[in-house]
Amino acid sequence: MPLYEYENLVDQIEPMRKMAIMLAPYSHPHVQDETDVLFLKQRDIIVDGYTVIISCSRADYEGVYLDAISFTGRYMPYLPMPIVCKLGEKFLGNKELTFNELLKDGRKVYTWMVLCKSDGTPISNDFVQNGICDSFNKLEFTRQKKESQVDVYGD
Repeated sequence: MPLYEYENLVDQIEPMRKMAIMLAPYSHPHVQDETDVLFLKQRDIIVDGYTVIISCSRADYEGVYLDAISFTGRYMPYLPMPIVCKLGEKFLGNKELTFNELLKDGRKVYTWMVLCKSDGTPISNDFVQNGICDSFNKLEFTRQKKESQVDVYGD
């Protein structure tokens, strides 16, 4: 049973973001193993009827921040794309987003990231190699290209 079962998504975003900021000194790249603080970054949230295990984190690269959320379905092996996009946009906004998904233990794990200046302004993430411009329901983002994808156009 989720700890914050009766709170809605919007009520949980700000506390999770504040916790991620507080835990930045104890997170990557400052430490190799985040196991000790991972449980503080994570919650179960019910979003449109789906229970989602979500983790919110911030990596501090000397004044440039990488804010990220990673999530998976608690009871589902995958989540519908409208919910995946809703979480990315609610937590990180709609500018300069990077998206990645992978399969782990038979479940899809989704990750949204945004690179920001110290004032919170999103900046282009030039570190994404082989990114593909993508969109869903007017949300534009860079999708990280999977190594197994074959580029038939030679780009």
